[in-house]
Amino acid sequence: MLAINYVDYQDPEKKSRQEVALSVLQKIVPKNVSVLNLCYPDQDFALPIPTLKTLSRDSQQEIGNNRRMPYIKEILERITSNDFDVMGYMNSDILLDRAFFDIFDSRYDAYVCYKKDIKPITVDNFLTGKIEVVEERPYGVDAVFFKTEWWKSSGSLFSEECIVGESEWDTIYNSIIQGCGAKYFIGRVLYHAVHDRIWSIDSRGAINNKLIWDRVKSVYGIPKFEEGK
Repeated sequence: MLAINYVDYQDPEKKSRQEVALSVLQKIVPKNVSVLNLCYPDQDFALPIPTLKTLSRDSQQEIGNNRRMPYIKEILERITSNDFDVMGYMNSDILLDRAFFDIFDSRYDAYVCYKKDIKPITVDNFLTGKIEVVEERPYGVDAVFFKTEWWKSSGSLFSEECIVGESEWDTIYNSIIQGCGAKYFIGRVLYHAVHDRIWSIDSRGAINNKLIWDRVKSVYGIPKFEEGK
C-alpha cells in the first residue's frame, strides 16, 4: 500500500509537476500494489488514483500552523492493514520508474528512499527513459515504507505529532529507522523534477518538528546514508 497526500497547489508549475508524477504512478504501478490519496473529508480532487477522505488531524487547527498539513503517523495508521505486506508514504510530486517496486523484500522491516533531481519532464518522456539528471544526491527523504507486521509492533517509536511536509519530518523517520535496530533498505530510488526549495524554519509546524527532532537525535543520533544496507 502506497499513500500520498495530494497538495492543491495554486502555482501552475508545481501543480503540473504533481500531475505528471501521479499520471506516471497510475501507469506503472503493479497490480499487487494499491495506491491511495489520503485527504480531509471536505477536500474533493479529480485524480487518476483513488482518494480516501479519512484524515482528521489538521496542524493548522491544532497548533496554528501556517498551512493545513497532516500528521505523517495518522496517514500511516490509516493504511495499516493485514491485506498488505508493506505500507508507506511518498510525497505526491515524486516520480517512480517500474524498477522501484523491486526494492521490496521480506528481509527488510523498513525502507528509506532518497531521490535524484531531474529536469522537468513529460509523462511519455519519463516512461521512455528520456530523463536528464541535474543533481545526483540532493538531501531529503521523500518516501518511507514499512513491513506491516513490523509497523504494528514498532510504530510506537514514532511520534504522533510529527507533521509531514514540514522541516525535519523525514530526518526524524530516517533517524529512528536507522537507530532502532530495524533491518532497513536505504537507496536513491526516486526521481523528482527539480525546483526551488524554500523551507520555512520558523512556522509553528517547523518548530514543532524541530522539537521532536531534538529529542529523536538525542536517542538515535544523526542518520547516515549507506545505500543498499
